Amino acid sequence: MYSWRNIPLVLCGLLVVQPQLAAQSCPTYTQLPGNSGMSNSANITVYLVDTSGGDFDSTQIDSAHSAIDGLTGVPGNDQDATVENTDDQNINPADGTVSNPIMVVEIQSTSQMEADGCSGDVACTSSYLNSTGTVIGSKTYVSSAYATTYLQQVLTHEFGHGDFGWNDCTADNCYNGATIMNADFYSTEPSAPTSCDKQHCSSCGR
Repeated sequence: MYSWRNIPLVLCGLLVVQPQLAAQSCPTYTQLPGNSGMSNSANITVYLVDTSGGDFDSTQIDSAHSAIDGLTGVPGNDQDATVENTDDQNINPADGTVSNPIMVVEIQSTSQMEADGCSGDVACTSSYLNSTGTVIGSKTYVSSAYATTYLQQVLTHEFGHGDFGWNDCTADNCYNGATIMNADFYSTEPSAPTSCDKQHCSSCGR
């Protein structure tokens, strides 16, 4: 766990591997260390920030809308979310609040991903927590190689970190589309919360 401006931060990455076959059953979910996710009644703002690594086109903006709407639309979740495309690179997710958390998403080149500590990852997310472990903001970097065809799938996973505070799922039963939190990315990853995700979140106590 790292700290920045005295706010705890957790960094999570999504890797590319070959799919593995396993018996289908709901996995065991875990929270990121000290992380209880965003408030169940949060009004989230997702900023898609254009940088030298890449601008967001209309299709990518729609993908981001679909990804966050999938999470806020889980039964029992009272969150709302808006998505804005901007070139303001000074937006700071650490300035979010429990009621109004901030999620920042940027597209990065491979070299920039390495510089940001996401080497070898499809995407990675840093979560900013208050003193009680509630997420007030997150920042997600997405590799430009996965920012087109697979963006909704990638962001659905990363928003699972940033919004719900869920950890990567690494057990055998995380595969075959069981959960959005499968740590290993491949083309059949779910693009919205699965039945297992919804079942867990009905009692995830955020």
